[in-house]
Amino acid sequence: MAESKYSKYVKQEWITKSVFKEVPAPQWLISGAQHLDGYPFSAGWSCLTEPFTMVPNSHSHDYDQIIGFTGGNAEDIRDFGAVVEFGLGEEEEIQVITQSTFIWIPKGLPHGPLHVKEVKKPIMFIDIVMDSTAGGAGDKKLTK
Repeated sequence: MAESKYSKYVKQEWITKSVFKEVPAPQWLISGAQHLDGYPFSAGWSCLTEPFTMVPNSHSHDYDQIIGFTGGNAEDIRDFGAVVEFGLGEEEEIQVITQSTFIWIPKGLPHGPLHVKEVKKPIMFIDIVMDSTAGGAGDKKLTK
């Protein structure tokens, strides 16, 4: 892209590979540290097509997070063909997700494990963190 007054705001290098072998398709990742001059926001999106354990243990972060699951049918994201189990709180209360859902995780709230139990149709996983890091289970700011 030719350099212009506002071209620094147009990002084209944000497609990446997942850290999970069970997620072979390319994913997008917007990192505040890498793409937004350190702005405290990062977001990732992945297509999930098979069962696996994404997060094996409960943990917490020192930033707010939103995790979302939607159906993979672009014409109807309510078309959800999966079962996901997600633990919340110190007691790891299991939330069973069987429809398009988002989960707000205020900073400090323990969450996990996260098990994708069944996938009949692809689903989309969205991870939004109010921090400049990529966030998620592999993040350096992960706390027990």
